[in-house]
Amino acid sequence: MLNPMTMNSFGDSITQGTSSSGTVYTSRLATLLGTTLNNYGVSGNRATDQSNVVRSATHGNLSTVLIGTNDSSVYGDASQKLLIYKRLVRSIVAVASGYSLVKGANTSKTSSWAVSSSVGGSAYGNYSTGAATASATVYGKSIIIGYTQTTDASFDSTVTIKVDGTVIDTVTFTGSTDSVTGLSATSGVGALRYTGFTDASHTVEISVASGKSFALEYIMGVGHQPFKDPILLLNIPKKGSYSSPDSSTCNTSYCTVLSDLVDEFKSDGFNIGLVDINSILVPSTDLYDSLHPNDTGNTKIANACYDKLCSMPEVVTGTCPTPYGYPASGNQVLTGKTVTLAHNGSGGYTSITIS
Repeated sequence: MLNPMTMNSFGDSITQGTSSSGTVYTSRLATLLGTTLNNYGVSGNRATDQSNVVRSATHGNLSTVLIGTNDSSVYGDASQKLLIYKRLVRSIVAVASGYSLVKGANTSKTSSWAVSSSVGGSAYGNYSTGAATASATVYGKSIIIGYTQTTDASFDSTVTIKVDGTVIDTVTFTGSTDSVTGLSATSGVGALRYTGFTDASHTVEISVASGKSFALEYIMGVGHQPFKDPILLLNIPKKGSYSSPDSSTCNTSYCTVLSDLVDEFKSDGFNIGLVDINSILVPSTDLYDSLHPNDTGNTKIANACYDKLCSMPEVVTGTCPTPYGYPASGNQVLTGKTVTLAHNGSGGYTSITIS
């Protein structure tokens, strides 16, 4: 079978399942893998909601993420909304990956910082009311900085980001005018990414402008830990019908964002695969209400996820069995070979043997 022993699934009602959807794809996939499922999908959720959910989730050896259908319905494809959506999903994947991170609460700070359960999150973040710095040393060729994305106008802020003493960016956050909300959440966790560094230790410093408020969630260095636990990022399905501001063009825009994120994460050494359910689901036959997959649709999603995992040999032990409704031929990997991996229990592997 495959290595993952616990699978975490993040998403909306498509992931949670509905009374008319048959056996939801997450359950089907867990059965195929022989793994325990933690289904964190919540009906109506948007990326903002799930960026909060992932922070408190129990770490899984495999994570699936399918989010964006409700975002596109509510916000359309305005460029700023897509940018915030990209940052939110980036954070979901980064936190779900299990990569080491320095929580905002654990950074070295100057001036005034505080913990808030409503902004910044008591488990991760600290927020500053300005003229303050937070720093941490991380390792890797890329750096991801998690922050609180909020609609609270008091957190419209400007921060300067330094790496090893050199200013690499100045970012202005204007959540009161360009932010997005969730089903019930008015703040979530977005992530900025900077790359092109040597694969080494780097000191990251974040300076908050005087008179401004900013909530730092985490600082993460990536790119130095290959063969991390696998993540499947699913794009969003086509709909049977669209209502403004959503459209088929908007649907494509969200899928493009997700494809770009997968390329980004792959370049940073993440063990991630894109599952293109947008192409395989036919709204007229695979959705029961123009939005949610029926039993056939869920079967297709589960099989597509399974096939993607079987094309990622670093997660395979032995031979992939036949998924739902598939012929016995055509879905084997490393024919005639057995791949055995020893998992170290913290997101990596101690040895890889092919025989």
